[in-house]
Amino acid sequence: WSRSGMTWGTPESRVKVMCVHGWRTSPSIMEFQTSELRRRLPELEFHFMPGHMRESEACDQTIASLFPGPYYAHWGLHQSETEQTVNIKKAVAGALDFIKKNGPFQCVVGFSQGAALVTLLASLYQREAKAALPLIVCVCGVRPDHRMQSSFVEELIGTNPLSKQPRDESCFGSILRARSLHILGLQDPLLERGRALLQVYQDETCTVFEHPRGHQFPPWEEKLMYDDIAKCIKSALSAMPEGAAFGELECNLQ
Repeated sequence: WSRSGMTWGTPESRVKVMCVHGWRTSPSIMEFQTSELRRRLPELEFHFMPGHMRESEACDQTIASLFPGPYYAHWGLHQSETEQTVNIKKAVAGALDFIKKNGPFQCVVGFSQGAALVTLLASLYQREAKAALPLIVCVCGVRPDHRMQSSFVEELIGTNPLSKQPRDESCFGSILRARSLHILGLQDPLLERGRALLQVYQDETCTVFEHPRGHQFPPWEEKLMYDDIAKCIKSALSAMPEGAAFGELECNLQ
């Protein structure tokens, strides 16, 4: 498959994908979570970013029993506003540094808290870089304002997190003009938060997949769904404007 006369998958044009794990998991866990997707997209180069906070416990007992630590998070869930703001800024700064060292990234995949961080980054890039955004894939995502009390988040994305209004700029600092793909689990206890995240992204370029399980990537037996997701990613990347990516960005987060 090709774009702008170049065949993707050749060394000089290899598309890079940035993967951002969920709360109290790790890059190695997300490598496992994305294995079925990566198997269908061998042309792409996947990079896995760790959270900046080292955690002593996994997100749940199932993860703890299957994967040894260390575990990481991007910010805590039960912190004061000051602590949370500091850690969110560190998460954004760490992501910008990861992008500078390993990017640019034409596609970004975020799971759960990772999807919230990806959405924050997209809002920041849309505001500061004034360039086309990469393809954004949110798996069981939550809005960045879910369980947050940070003035930094409010400044970046707006202050009306539970707006029931149709998509408009009042429910998020600015609707994100990005091609986006959202994968939701119908048994996910955070399903409504995932659906609320859809309000953030431009409707006409937003695609949604739903699988029958919980807060997880689609189960491996959903082979046709994985085939369709991979086709959707390839199609979206082929239609991206030239230069659409998370690239190096100098930004004052003070």
